[in-house]
Amino acid sequence: ARRYYYVTPTSYLELLLSFKSLLAKRQNEVMTVKRRYEIGLEKLQDTEESVVGMKEELIALQPQLEESTRQTEAAMEVISKESVEADKVKQVVSKEEATASAEAATVKAIKDECEADLAEAMPLLEGAIAALNTLKPADITEVKGMKSPPKGVKRVMEAICIMKGVKPSRVKDTNTGRMVEDYWEASKKMLMEFDFLESLRKYDKDHIPAEVVMRIRPYVQDPEFQPDIIEKQSLACAGLCKWVVAIEKYDKVIKEVEPKRQKLREAEAQLEERRKFGPIGWNIPYEFNENDLRISVRQLRMFLDEYPDIPYDTLAYTAGECNYGGKVTDSHDRHTLMTVLSTYYTPRIHEAGYKLSVSGTYFPQPYTSYKGYVEYINSLPLIAQPEVFGLHENADITKDLQETNLLLDSLMLTQSREASGGAASFESVVGEVAAEVLERLPPNFDIEAVERVYPQDYYNSINTVLAQ
Repeated sequence: ARRYYYVTPTSYLELLLSFKSLLAKRQNEVMTVKRRYEIGLEKLQDTEESVVGMKEELIALQPQLEESTRQTEAAMEVISKESVEADKVKQVVSKEEATASAEAATVKAIKDECEADLAEAMPLLEGAIAALNTLKPADITEVKGMKSPPKGVKRVMEAICIMKGVKPSRVKDTNTGRMVEDYWEASKKMLMEFDFLESLRKYDKDHIPAEVVMRIRPYVQDPEFQPDIIEKQSLACAGLCKWVVAIEKYDKVIKEVEPKRQKLREAEAQLEERRKFGPIGWNIPYEFNENDLRISVRQLRMFLDEYPDIPYDTLAYTAGECNYGGKVTDSHDRHTLMTVLSTYYTPRIHEAGYKLSVSGTYFPQPYTSYKGYVEYINSLPLIAQPEVFGLHENADITKDLQETNLLLDSLMLTQSREASGGAASFESVVGEVAAEVLERLPPNFDIEAVERVYPQDYYNSINTVLAQ
């Protein structure tokens, strides 16, 4: 027998509700997929339209791109040529630096050799001066009072007379009866001079005549002409003997060293000239054209777009070392340029109140419109003050004097050419101009009134300075 199943109304209603819920869920899924599909179609359509527009824009920009490419290639070619020239100059500069280094080494070697030669004579000379300083007036009086001086004493005094250019007297030799030269009387007169020892200390040892040296050399070469031997005869003459020997030795050394000294002076002068004027000849004149400006702007834009923070040091190096007016090869010029640029390429330029000059006349203009920047530029002084160039404010005085002299000279020159036409003389023209200038000047300071209010004395030195 067949079994029948009966569905209760409650179960049937639950079935309908489940079917309704499942149907709604499926409908939502289908609508979601449909919306996604429609959005995708819209995006594809927009993309197709954008691609068409970009193609048209690319076609329109193609000539500009080709022109920019040609300009870039031309700029790179110029830069390559300049780089080659710079490399050539760098090689020349390197050779000059090597030559200068070699010359410096030569100068040092010559100087060391001169000092070594002088080191032999200077101790003797210093010892001789020290020996002179030990002599007293009584010692000189002792020598002066000798009636029959020993041979050694006479020889020392003869050498001193020869070196000082004292002429001997002519006396008759008791043995031969002939007239001979005698220095003793002249020596005694010389010893009576109050500045005798001082004249020996200040003796011009660097310019002894060759004739004098030849005449005293036999004395110095005499085995008996030794301070130790002379000391047994006279203590004062021993010091004088030591001085004569030292001076002769010093002259011999100085004559040998003088050619080396001359060579040293020439080498030092040549080295100084090379160091001072050499770099001036190797600066490359370079025109900063539109291609250079375009490349610089691109480099700045690259740094600003690709770096999270503004690389001030890199920008300063790029502007100063690479593109700012061309290639600067002189190290001093580069250092000066980088120092000037450090005032502008710095994070402090965004700070409120930051000044580009001491007075504050020049300062970074806050962000504004194009018109605002133009107004700021127009507000700047027409004539740049000395502070712009890092100079003292008094630097204008020299400039104004030069301009005044140029103006007066121009007036005189112009008037002299027109004098034949019955015009006023150039003196009167210059006088009229000068009078007009004087009328516009403020009155002079009343110095007497100022001195009454601010007296000039020892305790108010600043008043003296201001009055002057």
